[in-house]
Amino acid sequence: MKVQKLEVFTDSLLVSSQVNDSYVAKEPNMRRYKEKSKELMNTFQTCSIKQIPRSQNKKADALSKLASLTFAHLTKKVLVEVLKAPSIDELEVQDVVTEEDPN
Repeated sequence: MKVQKLEVFTDSLLVSSQVNDSYVAKEPNMRRYKEKSKELMNTFQTCSIKQIPRSQNKKADALSKLASLTFAHLTKKVLVEVLKAPSIDELEVQDVVTEEDPN
């Protein structure tokens, strides 16, 4: 099943405004992220991005807090790879390995 219609919600007015062309992306990296976002958005039949004020985003905040509490008892070891270049440069990305602590 392929997604044809995508609706994106963010609490960032800056991000939603730049992608929707209400604000100009001035920094080179931000322009590249915007261009990449537009390119990806064009792969859908319809795609929109909407800003949701934080005051109206209480359900998402509550869900994120619940998730962090629910999994707080799990002990995990996470291996992290530090990228030398921004991800927008589309360099080869390696999988990040997560291992559970045997103890």
